[in-house]
Amino acid sequence: MIQVIKDRVEYNLQHHFLIRQTRVNPEYNFNKLGLSPMEKLELLLYIEREFGIEFSEEEIHSIGTVSDLIKHTDWHYSQQHHFHEWSN
Repeated sequence: MIQVIKDRVEYNLQHHFLIRQTRVNPEYNFNKLGLSPMEKLELLLYIEREFGIEFSEEEIHSIGTVSDLIKHTDWHYSQQHHFHEWSN
């Protein structure tokens, strides 16, 4: 699932914020990618909607790199998916 999330983060960066893929290093922070704090928030909202998850306010402030975003998304998605498996 990590690769799918990584691909979708890169897609959103490329298509909504015009970031070239060659610049999407997972260890880059959003400032290095040229995103303002408001654009970072927009990116997180795109990812929340796409994966049906919700970041806490604390997480929003702690997500500082592309890698952080991928890890947090994977954790939330895994938790939600695991919950749904058990509830069926």
